Amino acid sequence: MLTLLLAVAQASNPAIRNTNGSVNIQVAPGKTVTFGNGLSSEVDPFALRDELQSQGSEIDELRNIVSAQNATIHSLHEAQASTMQALHQTVQAMVQDAVNGLTHTPTTTSSRSPTTSPMTSAPSAAPTTKPVGAVWRSTQNGAQVMSYLYSGKDTRLTWDVTHAVCAAAGAKTPGSNNPGYSSILKYCSYSPQDNHVVTSNCNWSGQRFTYVRGSLNGRPGYMCAHSQCDHGVILRGDSRDSSWGYWQNRRITLRTGDYVMCYVK
Repeated sequence: MLTLLLAVAQASNPAIRNTNGSVNIQVAPGKTVTFGNGLSSEVDPFALRDELQSQGSEIDELRNIVSAQNATIHSLHEAQASTMQALHQTVQAMVQDAVNGLTHTPTTTSSRSPTTSPMTSAPSAAPTTKPVGAVWRSTQNGAQVMSYLYSGKDTRLTWDVTHAVCAAAGAKTPGSNNPGYSSILKYCSYSPQDNHVVTSNCNWSGQRFTYVRGSLNGRPGYMCAHSQCDHGVILRGDSRDSSWGYWQNRRITLRTGDYVMCYVK
C-alpha cells in the first residue's frame, strides 16, 4: 500500500524520484531524503513535516515582500499622476494669464482722441497706449495712420505687439492688400480681418508717408511691414521737422515713450 502511495506521489511531484529501487524525496534545495529497498528508512516523518512547514513559511514571506513592493509601485504611480495633473493645471493657468493679458476695455474721450485702459502682454508687464493725434498719410492710397504712446516695459516689436496695441485702442493694424500675400497671417499684414490697407506692396517698408498733423515729441512711430516684423516703417517729427524712414533685416525694440501707428475707426 505504501509503495502505491509513493508511486502516486512520484507521478505528481518531480521532487520525488525512484532510482535503482530507492525513493528519493527532495525536501529542500540540495537536501534529499532517500528511502531504500523495502522503504526502510530512519527518516523522522515529523522532521520532514517541520522542514516542509519551514519552506511554506519562507514562501509566505516572499509573497509578503512582493505584495509590499507592488504597493510601493502603485503609490509611485499615483504620485506621478498627481504631479502631472498639477503641472497640467499650472500650464493651463499660465496660458490663461497670457490670454487675459491681451484683453482690454477701451474708452474714448472724443471721436478723434480715444483713450485706452492698461493692457498687459505678459503677467509682469503693464503697458498702456494713448493716442496723441500725430497723423500721417500714405502716399499711395491716402490712408491715414495715428500715433499711440507706448508705456509698457521694453519688448521686441512684432506683429502681435502691434496688433495688441491697436486693438486696445479699438483700431486696426496697418497692412497691405497685395493679392499674393494678403491671406497670409502676419506677413505683409496682420490678418485679413485686422488690416488697415495703406499700400499694395509687399514688403512695404519702402512705402512713403507724409505728415498731416500732431507731434511725435522726438520719438519714433513704428509700423511692421514684413514677415516677423524684420522690415518696417519709422515716422519721426512734427510739422516743423518730420521724416519718413524704414528698417530692413533687423529687429526693433519698442521702449516706453515710443509710438505705434494704427488706424482709428
